[in-house]
Amino acid sequence: MTKISIISALSKSTLPFVDETYETVKKLYLPHDVEIEWCLQQDGDSDPINRSWLTDDIVSYQHNGRHLGAAGTRNQALLRSNSEYLISLDSDDLFKENALMDLLRGFDDEQVAWSAGAWHELCDDGSVKYWRSPLFEGVCEVGWLHTEINRLGTTPFAMNPIMYKRVAIMEVGGWPAFYEWEDTILLSAISGRHKGWMTDKLVGLYRKHEASHSKSKFFQDSKPVMYEYIKEVGEANL
Repeated sequence: MTKISIISALSKSTLPFVDETYETVKKLYLPHDVEIEWCLQQDGDSDPINRSWLTDDIVSYQHNGRHLGAAGTRNQALLRSNSEYLISLDSDDLFKENALMDLLRGFDDEQVAWSAGAWHELCDDGSVKYWRSPLFEGVCEVGWLHTEINRLGTTPFAMNPIMYKRVAIMEVGGWPAFYEWEDTILLSAISGRHKGWMTDKLVGLYRKHEASHSKSKFFQDSKPVMYEYIKEVGEANL
């Protein structure tokens, strides 16, 4: 039996959308030999959420009781997870029905430690916009990501969610505590050690709203410094 843990940090800004996220998790296509657990970890000191679907067998919910941030909250969920594969899903984003199976195909190659797919942008008005997506389907050699960042000046595809082998995340100690850059730095570290795989198939929708990290001034202003840091992280692992 193959098991996949979906790691989600729940915050005040994503709370209005978490019911829709649950519905897409619930509707994921899974063959008989694949099972999932949705490790939903609520950040902050606000009251725990009250949802009828928290009793669903696929849901594993916990409340931090204090503010840990996205990385710390995901790592708390990581501690509770029990699977060979992990994928981080923001609790306001949406999976396509075949997302996990499309990403899991990448691990047919035993040397592959991460798998990425295409994500498009879901806007406030309900429209969908094309977002940076993989340009081909196949194996990415060790160091490929850093070559692409140097060439493009940005990442070649959406950094979240990526599916990982659990052991690859544990090698680097979990999600790094870099505000709003947790996913990019995690993949940078792992892709400097291991081969990856990507598909151009659409696996989900990234929800763009006023509280989205990608719209924050901090995120935009920190790009030049962080891309230099990401290159250094990748080169240190090569």
